[in-house]
Amino acid sequence: DEAPAECTVSYEEGITDRPVFQRMAAAEGQADVEVYDPAMGMCDDDTCYSLVGDLITRYDNHHLSEHFVQSYSKDFVEFMHKEVLD
Repeated sequence: DEAPAECTVSYEEGITDRPVFQRMAAAEGQADVEVYDPAMGMCDDDTCYSLVGDLITRYDNHHLSEHFVQSYSKDFVEFMHKEVLD
């Protein structure tokens, strides 16, 4: 019962190890790359949650859980069609 609260981290801690350079370059249009960022589904402005609904979001500090990733499949397909294939 205490694991979700104990594994929840601040937003800053949750994104510290992520590829900041690549995300910034993609956002600024300086690279021919699009970045799909699932953080919107597990983080708010202050916190990155270890449990969203009944899904565990990640199994360590660097890897999202399989079921959490699968929950994004429709959104990811839309992103690919809109941002990458068009």
